Amino acid sequence: MSLLLVLLSALLNAQEPSILSYQHIFHNRYVTVFRLELPSLRQAPIHQAPDDLVWIALDSSRIEVKHSDGVVQELDLRNGDVRLFRRWDLVSVTNLSAEPIHSVVVDLKLTGLTSSGCTCTVEVQKSICGCSAAHLPEFWAEVTGNLTMAGATLGPEQTFFAETNRDDSLLVTLTPAHFQHQFNLGEQSEWVLTQALEKNLKPGEVIWMPRGKHRLRNIGRKETRYIIIEFSPQPGSTD
Repeated sequence: MSLLLVLLSALLNAQEPSILSYQHIFHNRYVTVFRLELPSLRQAPIHQAPDDLVWIALDSSRIEVKHSDGVVQELDLRNGDVRLFRRWDLVSVTNLSAEPIHSVVVDLKLTGLTSSGCTCTVEVQKSICGCSAAHLPEFWAEVTGNLTMAGATLGPEQTFFAETNRDDSLLVTLTPAHFQHQFNLGEQSEWVLTQALEKNLKPGEVIWMPRGKHRLRNIGRKETRYIIIEFSPQPGSTD
């Protein structure tokens, strides 16, 4: 776990959970993932993160973002909106909404993943990089350096099937999700399905999808929305 997250966890755990909740939910060599509940008019200090951060909104919210260069932005977000903050850029986030807000914060631990930066040349990237106040559409995809992010929806009984090998990926649910998950790993010439694993997830929970082929089927009664972050690290990238 990075020094940033150790300091952040110590600070937030010292406060009452009913007031501010910053829950560690997953980590590996690529990411550390937190689920944040931030009460109205409260600030979440970030301690100038040494890693790039992906902020995923789980509900409608109005936040104030303070950057390391002193610039302050007000952002109106809704469920599924994503913001990418470059390393050392983000200082704090304040909830300007009348109600608590819920978000997932993904700390990107490998260097060089977003090396190409934000050019803000297309609408989706403008939104993700904060160059535009526009919300993300229901279906979208964006490649930034060696990081691919995408948002999607599965209706009842619909299936997401990756016919080719996908790189290591993190799936983050935006709504309640009831999945059947099948997969194989590696470079197998023929795909033999594993036994289906049933996963019942709340908004803001994650599935780690190791490199390989995956099939996700929505076996719930309602559509489910999610975001996938796919990692294609450059040779020599470090934890």
